[in-house]
Amino acid sequence: MMAKQKTQSLKVIIAVILVCIFLITFSGIFLFMNFKEEQFVGAINEDIDMSQSVLIISIDAFRHDYFECAEAPNLKGMSDQIHIQKLIPPFPSKTFVSHYSQITGLYPAWSGIVANTMYDSEQNLTFSIGSSSSQESFWWWGEPFWISNQREGHLSGTVFWVASEVGIYGRNESPTYPTYYLSYDRDVTYKARIDQFFDWLDLPEAIRPNFYTLYFESVDDMGHMYGPCSKEVTEAIEDVDNWIGYLIRGLEARGLWKAPNGLNVIVDSDHGMTKTSKDKVIIIDDYIQIETSLIHCAHMEHLHLYPSLKDDFRYNDLDCQKRNSQLFHDDSRQNKKRFQKNLNQNSPSQDYEAQVVNFSPVTQIIPAEGKEEQVYQKLVNASQNWTVYKKEDVPSKYHYSWEGNSRIKPIIIVLDLGWSISDRAYYEKYPDNFNGGNHGYANDHDDMAGFFVASGPAFVQENNSIEKLENLEIYQILQKIVGLKNPAPNNGTMKNVESLFQ
Repeated sequence: MMAKQKTQSLKVIIAVILVCIFLITFSGIFLFMNFKEEQFVGAINEDIDMSQSVLIISIDAFRHDYFECAEAPNLKGMSDQIHIQKLIPPFPSKTFVSHYSQITGLYPAWSGIVANTMYDSEQNLTFSIGSSSSQESFWWWGEPFWISNQREGHLSGTVFWVASEVGIYGRNESPTYPTYYLSYDRDVTYKARIDQFFDWLDLPEAIRPNFYTLYFESVDDMGHMYGPCSKEVTEAIEDVDNWIGYLIRGLEARGLWKAPNGLNVIVDSDHGMTKTSKDKVIIIDDYIQIETSLIHCAHMEHLHLYPSLKDDFRYNDLDCQKRNSQLFHDDSRQNKKRFQKNLNQNSPSQDYEAQVVNFSPVTQIIPAEGKEEQVYQKLVNASQNWTVYKKEDVPSKYHYSWEGNSRIKPIIIVLDLGWSISDRAYYEKYPDNFNGGNHGYANDHDDMAGFFVASGPAFVQENNSIEKLENLEIYQILQKIVGLKNPAPNNGTMKNVESLFQ
């Protein structure tokens, strides 16, 4: 009996202890929640001045006329204050090229990023979206705005922007990153991206950035797959606009939207989009004999759009990094085995005429040694739907013929709007990959123009609409807002943007 009573007493004691632990834990959680809530409320109610701070948001491939395709009330509301009707991308109108020109104020010949896929003969390296080589500092010339900003004692926070996860020298003695940044991951939701921006915005003043970036890619994805103003593009625009609304509500809750001390917000795009078709493709090896052993390197932009192709290509980034004549002409069993894994199973030949660096609307061609004139003459009049230039003859309006940039190759093919280029083997296997939409064409086509809207206390408050502006002038706009005293050398001109400001 005594043993039974002791057992019951022990159970009671254990139960009391468990209840106490629960109450203590719950109290701690409650206190922690209250603490977090107090901190959050404090951040919202803090009397801060963000009138010399700026958030720039890029909506990839939002064409200048997409307001006619979709309802976008939040973006249209911003256009009531500042609207640049056509934001002109650099030549060529590609994502990496354009974003880096925006953030450095440089034409591609001087920014170093002359295409989404490049070959640097001096370093014997190939650059492409997502390649390990693209993280190397030497590709990135000029000085991104976040470095200019940080040189003057400010802080920067980037939720995805081209080159923001790369250590870049600029005018510094060592590679420099944004103060806070996220490495690009397309699986991060738009809500999580915006919430990360809010987390930085809510930091105490001493560690709070004055320059922020956000990036949204879905409009570009749908544009490539289905073409401009398709149902899918319209839905992507409306989805992004809803997230812009979420952002605006968060700024309103902090008293930072359309207020004298509010945050300046810019939303723009890197380029536009045009309709393409498998019936408008030029097959380059109908005209010249191209080197084929590493042809997948030139198709890397399609590999980015269609990841499943990597299985067919046996894609290996290292192969592209070792692009050189010894590899091309090595007859070893190991190299022959690797060549058989490529889409084009031809072994490299001593008598090939040219190497294609990229299959893009602006295509870079490297003629075989001693064959530049031969290749040029074969291509120049081969098609009515392209224009072929020697590097030194590219029109000055494109700012693309600087002899000091060896990444711009000796022969440049510029396709007519809506046309594509391929080798025959790839086209015959994947013809439908040329349907949908594309960009990268000459930047004087209206379809390549992006858009720009802005709101904030730094800008003129009445409706101010400008017909067009080159997107490298974005650097000047950012410089003006934050009051940058010592900007990096750039190709922009402040007088072109003065009308936007108070």
